[in-house]
Amino acid sequence: MIVRYKGVIVVFIGMGIAFTAGLLTGDSSVPEVEQCVDPVPSPVVQEREGDFLREKIAPASVPAVEGDSLFANLDSQDFQRLAERAAASSDVLQNQSMLRVLVGEWAMDDPEAALAYAARMNRDDLIRVGLLQMARSNGVAALGWLQSNVSDVARRRYLQLSVYQGMAGSNPKQALALAENIPQGPERDEALSIVVDEWSKQDIDSVFDWIKTAEITPQFSSIYTSVMMRYMDENPEAGAALLTAMLPCELKTTLAAQSARALADSDVTGALVWALGLDAGAQKNAVLNIIDVWSSGDQFPEALEYVLSNPKYEHYNELFEAAVINLSYNHEEDLMRAMETMKDADRLVATERLAVALSTTDFPQCDQWISSLPIGQQRDVALKNAFDTYCNSDVSQAYYLAETEENEQIRVDLIQRALTVWADVNPEAAEQALQNSTVLSEVQKSRLLEQIKGVTLTDYLLP
Repeated sequence: MIVRYKGVIVVFIGMGIAFTAGLLTGDSSVPEVEQCVDPVPSPVVQEREGDFLREKIAPASVPAVEGDSLFANLDSQDFQRLAERAAASSDVLQNQSMLRVLVGEWAMDDPEAALAYAARMNRDDLIRVGLLQMARSNGVAALGWLQSNVSDVARRRYLQLSVYQGMAGSNPKQALALAENIPQGPERDEALSIVVDEWSKQDIDSVFDWIKTAEITPQFSSIYTSVMMRYMDENPEAGAALLTAMLPCELKTTLAAQSARALADSDVTGALVWALGLDAGAQKNAVLNIIDVWSSGDQFPEALEYVLSNPKYEHYNELFEAAVINLSYNHEEDLMRAMETMKDADRLVATERLAVALSTTDFPQCDQWISSLPIGQQRDVALKNAFDTYCNSDVSQAYYLAETEENEQIRVDLIQRALTVWADVNPEAAEQALQNSTVLSEVQKSRLLEQIKGVTLTDYLLP
């Protein structure tokens, strides 16, 4: 697949997983990329307090005219009366959400009156929605109202964002020009971010044209990143092409993860070919996110097989861990079977991740699985990583299970962890179990006994 965006070409080659496996290990060359509804009596229904809009809003049987507002029959006085009733209501929905809707609609009909009411109520949420609606038709007037009616600088700066958001929704270029006239500093940066975000929802190409000539400030990178992420979500291939042409840098490495996920959602193979053609920093982030997307989907066996078949890849351990984490939470039985043929180091990593996941999502299954493991290193790893859940689920079981651990160092550590929890809830039982232990020496029992007698229920402050 060849994609061209503003003169930049990137090649996506659909040659299958085998080809991309070769790319990981260096056994195949990287594709060349040119840079960069009979009537019946009706029951009488009493009007509830929440139905106070019925008297003005048209009945549902009246067909709606496209473009008509639900509140078309209301004038400014109606809005004020309904807003006052909503504000006086004890119903939270009316007092909060409905009131915001009313003030927003009122502001489209009579912005000055709506904002004057919101100011009297001293509620910034009402002022914000009123300003946003007013700014959609007259941004300059909205800014003027704010300047004349809000004296607190910090509060005005907060409310000002609604003005730029509303203005950018209807006239982004005017909003941009006004934002750029703000003196350099955080206030200007906040306004520009809001404007550019709204503008990019409407015409992202024009935003990129503006970026070419925009003044480079500390906020520039953040604005560019936000626009690029939206662009890559909407145009994955073209976004990837732009990223390919970017010189190696920290921003490219960050964006590579987003671009890789967008590509992998539709074409894992193509995404891998693209990612493996990136520079080292961006490549690692991209491939890692592709494996994460791939192993989270229905084709998880292929994702795991792909990783396992490329042990020489520089970032193999991170790719393998990303894959087994997804499998441990979503396909645990498949992971158990796969572990049987893994090399020892991979099996232990998978065991650790599966124990952590199963102990929190399905403890009975976790217990059954660990009990099925033979005495040895794999069982040690599983038990250590699931042991806190054992202690919180059934601490006595945890204690006796710890006693079966073959490795003495691990055994003593697990017994201590179990006793610490057990002594908080039933110190007598914990002490009795310790005294009856046949796997601990007298020295070990004495040391552990001193530790579990350290905290009792009387140490907790109660009223």
